[in-house]
Amino acid sequence: MFKRIKGTPSFYLFGLTAVVILTSLIACTNQTITSFGLEGRDLVVSRERGGEKASPPVFKASEQFYMRFEISEYDLDEAGNAWIQEDLVMISGGGKIILNEANIIDEKVRPPEDTEWWRITNKITLPEVIEPGKVTIEINMRDKIGGGTLYIRTTIEVE
Repeated sequence: MFKRIKGTPSFYLFGLTAVVILTSLIACTNQTITSFGLEGRDLVVSRERGGEKASPPVFKASEQFYMRFEISEYDLDEAGNAWIQEDLVMISGGGKIILNEANIIDEKVRPPEDTEWWRITNKITLPEVIEPGKVTIEINMRDKIGGGTLYIRTTIEVE
């Protein structure tokens, strides 16, 4: 089908290498941000509000930590307010739902001025009784005015 020119690198090999590198980078971060209209970026799990990324993200039962990320592409009402709703779900390594909190954020507020990205910070407390192992944290965010959604998923370790 295609005639390969001698001495030139294969674009197929180059593309395959790029996919492998991107896949390994995504796997190393162990997080996903999927957006539909509402955009998200820069997820950080830290021990302190505004703190550095916890590396590795290992916590104990009943310990508090913070999840921080930025959102953009939300719509505003006539008064200039955004209406954001957020749900939080924690799932054990065995697939059991540990925590399921709807509307931990349900606010109509004016976003920060003169910035495209709005920083959201969640203070999360692990349950007092939780089995050691991997815990998946899912955040589902909705733009109630524009209809966009944002889905964030990351994994922490409980010791």
